[in-house]
Amino acid sequence: MTSARRRAGGHALGRPEATLEEIMSRPVVSVPRATPLAKVAALMAKGRLSAVLVTHRGKPVGLVSETDLLGVLHQGGGGRATAASAMSSPLLTAAPSVNWTAALLSMRSHGVHHLLVMGAQGEPLGIVTATDLRASAGDHLMRRMDDVRSAFDATVPELGPEARVSDAVELMSNT
Repeated sequence: MTSARRRAGGHALGRPEATLEEIMSRPVVSVPRATPLAKVAALMAKGRLSAVLVTHRGKPVGLVSETDLLGVLHQGGGGRATAASAMSSPLLTAAPSVNWTAALLSMRSHGVHHLLVMGAQGEPLGIVTATDLRASAGDHLMRRMDDVRSAFDATVPELGPEARVSDAVELMSNT
């Protein structure tokens, strides 16, 4: 388990035909389902990771993200929680040859912020985040897509200036 991560070439940024293989972060850092959540959090902090792959008998079964960690802590379940109790599942996966625009649309339609890139033999190759895709899209294109998408959103969650961090965490956990 190494925490060193490498993002593939910056030459892909902004190109509509850029593939996930060019954008993904690697290597994939994984933990078994029974790993204590405190250890997962420490691993994520040390490696500056936004998500860790959760495995069972060597097979990917979920991801623990920063949002998942916040949700468990907000509910007061951090003490004896494990990766399995905090993970998001099922996983959204894609092949490395998928272009970033298709991945972005898939992630948005499934309401997820992380996508596992899988090889032909079912092996995890990398993770793509919504942040990675924003970097590939560029701010201008992302704003245009958000404008179009917002026309279809029935409600937009909002918090007032008096809101507490716990209010934001609860809102994030419920969406």
